[in-house]
Amino acid sequence: MAERPPGTPRQAWEEKGEATLTPSSVAEPSKVCEVEPLQAAVPRDERALKAIIRFTKCRLEQVGQKLLFLAALCTFCTITTVGSTVWGAFRYFQEEVMTAIQVMLQEEPDDCLDTTVRQQVMLAVAGMSRARLLPHDKDAVVQACIKSVFRLPPRDSQGSEASLYSKTLAALDSMLVTLVHSAGTRGVVELQSILKVLLPYTFSQLAEVQKRAVARIARLLHFITTYSLLEICPCFAQGKIYMHECAESHHFLLLGKLVGQLTLSYACKDEETSCEAAEALYQLHVLVLQQRNKSERQNSEQLQPGSEMQPWIFPREKHAIGLCWMFTRYLQPSDQAEIMVTAIKAMGPTSRYNISVAAQMVDIFAGDSALLPRMVKSIVGVIFENLPFIRAEVALKSVHRALLLLMDKQPRVVVDTLLDYSPINISAARTMWNTVVSKPQTARKALQELVRVLTDLSQRKTSPSRVDNPRLQCLSAIMFASEAGLQPICQEEVHAIFPQLFLALLFQVTFTTELRPDEVLMWWGKQHQHLSPVREMMVMPRFLRSSFFCHLAELLSVEDPTWEMTAMVFFIEILERSDCEDEVDCALGILDVYLRSQCLGMPSLVLRAILRLTERPDTARKTLILLPLVMERLQDDDDATSDAALHVLANMLRLLEGKTLSLTALELAAKLWPLFGCVSDTVRELSIHLFRDVMGLVAGKEKKKMKNEVQNSLLPLLFHLHDESKSVAKASQEALRSAGRFLNWRRLAQLAGTEQAWRIRERLLAKNRSRTKDYLHQSQRYLQNPQVALRLEAVRFIGLIGRQVDRQEDVEHVREVLRQTRTDGSLPVSSLLAQTMLLLNQRSDTEVEFPTAELTAAEGMEKVNTRCPAMTEQPGDGR
Repeated sequence: MAERPPGTPRQAWEEKGEATLTPSSVAEPSKVCEVEPLQAAVPRDERALKAIIRFTKCRLEQVGQKLLFLAALCTFCTITTVGSTVWGAFRYFQEEVMTAIQVMLQEEPDDCLDTTVRQQVMLAVAGMSRARLLPHDKDAVVQACIKSVFRLPPRDSQGSEASLYSKTLAALDSMLVTLVHSAGTRGVVELQSILKVLLPYTFSQLAEVQKRAVARIARLLHFITTYSLLEICPCFAQGKIYMHECAESHHFLLLGKLVGQLTLSYACKDEETSCEAAEALYQLHVLVLQQRNKSERQNSEQLQPGSEMQPWIFPREKHAIGLCWMFTRYLQPSDQAEIMVTAIKAMGPTSRYNISVAAQMVDIFAGDSALLPRMVKSIVGVIFENLPFIRAEVALKSVHRALLLLMDKQPRVVVDTLLDYSPINISAARTMWNTVVSKPQTARKALQELVRVLTDLSQRKTSPSRVDNPRLQCLSAIMFASEAGLQPICQEEVHAIFPQLFLALLFQVTFTTELRPDEVLMWWGKQHQHLSPVREMMVMPRFLRSSFFCHLAELLSVEDPTWEMTAMVFFIEILERSDCEDEVDCALGILDVYLRSQCLGMPSLVLRAILRLTERPDTARKTLILLPLVMERLQDDDDATSDAALHVLANMLRLLEGKTLSLTALELAAKLWPLFGCVSDTVRELSIHLFRDVMGLVAGKEKKKMKNEVQNSLLPLLFHLHDESKSVAKASQEALRSAGRFLNWRRLAQLAGTEQAWRIRERLLAKNRSRTKDYLHQSQRYLQNPQVALRLEAVRFIGLIGRQVDRQEDVEHVREVLRQTRTDGSLPVSSLLAQTMLLLNQRSDTEVEFPTAELTAAEGMEKVNTRCPAMTEQPGDGR
């Protein structure tokens, strides 16, 4: 190692003989490319260009074809003149040439190096760079070249591939150097572009890949120290920020990443990689001193090779930190932040680096007060992402110290970042919050910043995560308050700041200006139940939970639409878990007020809270005071409110007894049957089931009054035997049978069990002719029902009424009802309406015989259907 000067590529071994060219694919070429004889008068560059074009138009499968193509490309790049006509013509084929090169590299086998294709590709790319023939977006080809070499297996120093391996690496080094050299004034940009490709490979789990990447960086840095035309901004390696303007193409921004990554590589277990890293650090230090001397125009700091760096003398681990310290005075805050980020990423259990060295690197720079907010945010984010994978005790302690130092220096940035990241990983968030509040000084600052951040409206507008999901921000804040509240050293601070903290939390999650009420209900309901903020709050000490409840009750005592929905969500979830009788009594008064609210979604929210209370033995009977208001909400336009009210009433009925139960059941029945036509399947089914139940709850005088309500329900139940929801149809059938038994109408109960709807229609009119007008009114409402089957049933029943009434004015009234709905968009309904109108208009015509008292219902229906089959539904037709 000592014989080779730093930064000098290893000398390639001499080949014993010509390498045998073997095809990289066993498949025969789909098209053979042969070099056609050209006229001698044609210039060489034109002949080379024609050969290149010809090769790009066919698939190059054999190694010989590929090498001929690459040879033609190298020849063209050597002899062409920049700006000539032929040079300009080549640019029209740049894309095809670059594609062909990438395909060649992809087809090369990963497990061996038996051809010179890779080597020739990189020589060709270097030639194109010198001839200024590479396209602007050449990064994909450069990455392909690097990847193709790095993925090769370890070199066999004694095998036949050894010489070819060394030549291939040398060609890669030459290509990278040429790319930088050919970039001219943009050399710094090109250098950094290449380094950005190489640096990720230094993190590889494969020792050979890591070594190759570090070696390539060392060769590049060695070239840069000897390349006098490279223009780097004077502020480079000055250790402080200069307020001046310089060309962006002269900025060198990778000093911190290079120092961090090369220091870690130097301390790794692989000796060859360590030596390559030492060489790279040496060349980087040379570059730093050259640029400083150049910018300062003085020679007070001269490079003395060997005096500052002798990695083979001292223990490697100790000297690695010494190397890092040596660069500290040249690093700007952004470079220091990059070193911390690099070191934290290297602390994982699968890392090949020395974790102790990585921890010391973090300790060196964590307390720097010059770090900008964006740098602190980046560091905290990296800690959050990597903390779950860090196992070593020395690394965990280092990360915790860094977090505390950052919190002490820039508390606002740390709190803001943790609020953003916490919802992603709750476990990591808890660990970081516990660290932040483990010291009184940082805990106090954290609480103060938490309140300030949450109450700052501008923060809500500038942070995308807060705008997109303020609820997750609320979770993060409450979780932090929970962790702080459980820390003995934070009790006093939390108690002192609690009212402001609570108001800040409510302000942060005010949804009414950002989310619709239904989105608030979704939040409160099934979505993200495992992230419930109140669940986090319930682990707080009892005195803090009681304070929350009292503050919420005070806020809700004054209705304010800007935040009352959010406040009610918190209030309800605290109430659900409250075991204090006074709190329940207080809550019932507040629920009474908000159950009357006209705010969309609020009654539904309150009813769900009441439902939870009716399910608790200790609070169920107290909710009966709200029963009248709950019954009023049955007719709400919001289906969600009706749904919740039905569930609540079903529970409340079980709590009633005697006369109160009978009267309540009677009153409830009158409000239930109008819900049978609701759009919501759930509301229809629940209301029908509950109506069936309340029929059996009346007694005494109320039973006679209940018969009238049951009579009112018969026609809607008859229609819903044809409901498109099978569960609603089944519920209607069961309710009809129960109604038949309640009314002592055995035939109705029997027919309901057989689903013979057409017979029920006939008997319903025959038995209750005095209710014809009521039936017509009910049927008219169903003409507007969204279900086609129910509208058909309504038309059939109205047609039956028209045939049964005696007075001409009643017939005309039936015609008018049908005439108002003749524009139905459904073809079956429109057709039935037209046929029904035709029969009613021809009622006096002797060719149409309507059922009379002397005819049975079945005979009458048969006569009508012979004239108009679609007029009625036949037995067994279904829905």
